[in-house]
This record gives sequence, C-alpha cells and structure tokens, in this order.
Amino acid sequence: MNPDPPTSSAPRERLGQSTRIFLDHLKHHLLSLPFVTTAALIAPIVVAVLDLVGHLITGTGWISHFCSLYVSPVIHSGQVQRLVLYPLARPSLSLTFTNLLLLVPFLSAMEKKKGSLSILWFCFTLFTIIPAIIYVIVVALYAYSARMPEHLARYGCAGTSGWVVALAVWSTLEDEQEDNLQDRMLFGAIRLPAKIIPGLIILFYFFLVPDTSLLLHLSNAGIAYLLAMKRLPPFLVLSAETCRRYEENGMMNRFVHCRGYISVDGSEQSGYLPISTTSSTMPGTSSSGQNASTSPSFPGAGRRLGE
Repeated sequence: MNPDPPTSSAPRERLGQSTRIFLDHLKHHLLSLPFVTTAALIAPIVVAVLDLVGHLITGTGWISHFCSLYVSPVIHSGQVQRLVLYPLARPSLSLTFTNLLLLVPFLSAMEKKKGSLSILWFCFTLFTIIPAIIYVIVVALYAYSARMPEHLARYGCAGTSGWVVALAVWSTLEDEQEDNLQDRMLFGAIRLPAKIIPGLIILFYFFLVPDTSLLLHLSNAGIAYLLAMKRLPPFLVLSAETCRRYEENGMMNRFVHCRGYISVDGSEQSGYLPISTTSSTMPGTSSSGQNASTSPSFPGAGRRLGE
C-alpha cells in the first residue's frame, strides 16, 4: 500500500507572501498619509467605537448624540456645537467606512497641495460651518412655511460625506485649471472622465446612501466651486502669509513638528524647492541657475516635493 503523497505547501506559502505584501503596502500607505488626513481617518473610527460602547451600556451613542446636525436642537436649545462637530458624528457603520474610503484620496492630495493648516481651515469653515448654517436656515424655513415643525427634529446630518463632495469638486476644478485632469478607472476596466467624478459622487450619495442630505451636498459643491473659481470673499480664504504667521506662533509648534504635518512652505503651492544641494552659492544668481541645470550636485532641480 502506497503512503499518502505529501501535501504541497507552495499554495499556502504564496498566499502568505501575497498577504504580507498587501499588508506592507497598506502599512506604507497609512504611514505616508499627511497629518490632517490621518486625524480625519482615526477620529470617525474612535467615535464609532465609543458610540458602540455607549449603545451597549446606555442605549445611546455617547458622542454622536451631541454632535449630529439636527435643526431643532440648534434653534430651540442653542446647541451650536452641532454646526461644527457633525462630521465627527457616526451616521452608520457602513456609511462611516464608505465616507473614509472616498475621503482619504481627495483629502490627502489636497493637503499635500495646500498644506495641513490651510486644508484644516477649509474643511471646518467652508465645508462644515457654512453648509450647516445654510442647511439649518433652509430646513427651518421650509418646515415653518409648510406648518410641519416636527420635521425639524426628524431629519439630521452626520459624517464627512459633505467633505467628500466638496473636495471632489475643488480638486477636479483645480486640476482642470492646471491642465492636469486624469481619467479614473473603475474596476480597472471602465474609464471614467475626471470631470464627471463629482457628479457621480453626488448621485451615489443621493440614490444609494440613506441618511445623507442632498441640500448639504449641493451647498458644499457650490462653495467648493466658488473657492476654485476664486470668487469667495478674501476673509474666508486663508492665505499663505496667514498660514505662515500662525505656523511660526509658539502655540502651533507642537502641531508643526508632528509627523506628517505639511507646512505652507512645504506644500506644492509654494513652488519648486530643491531636494538636496551641496553647493554653497546662494540661489538667485546666474551662476547658481546654471549650476542647477548642469551640475550633478543639484539632483533636486526641477522636481516638486511629493513627486
């Protein structure tokens, strides 16, 4: 009687190797995320875990209960913190992860382009507070004009879906202005023109994702359009000089030196910067410009940080 043939461990080894490669790529991607993007990725997950614990103990989400954007508490109880904190609230577990999957690529690209402090200002001022005020005013006017005040406490908003829409519109319009639009591939087989991506995202949320507000998304899209077209009042747009002044403040040092923080001088909007140089000649002279283009001692010439 022949003994059983030895089982081959090659498929198992290949599967283990593929898993390790995937985990290494995922770890490298997560560690390369900028500061604000990392915070935007971690905060909703922490809130979701705390809300889950709260539901198990008290039957109510500990954080989302006080952060979700409902019109009635804002108007009748003065809970204005909801106008700022509703992106941190947990809409649902599936929607939380959907928002994160869509948010991280857009937020990471724009943070590298604009700087951490600048993107933080835009997200919480232009893409959070102003759309929330518009939402509260429009819903309140509709409810009272239709004599249905009960709707003020029935419908609410939570999560970062508004950020996704705003960043998609903003990044697409800026890439179009810079002639840098690149089509996207769906499932590696279907080519999607970059211009229609924001519209597809809005339609995706409207038709396929419950508990999201079309009014809030359209408000974010409109504000992002005005921002990209440079039609917003100057006091709403944080300039590079203002960012630099805040970053040089002593109170900001703890954040400026955090891993992944991108200063306004290190962002792509600051222009071309050398990666390394060994020349002692001061830039700006004719000799330094010639050396930068011909000498191998200036390997970073003509390259943008992040490329």
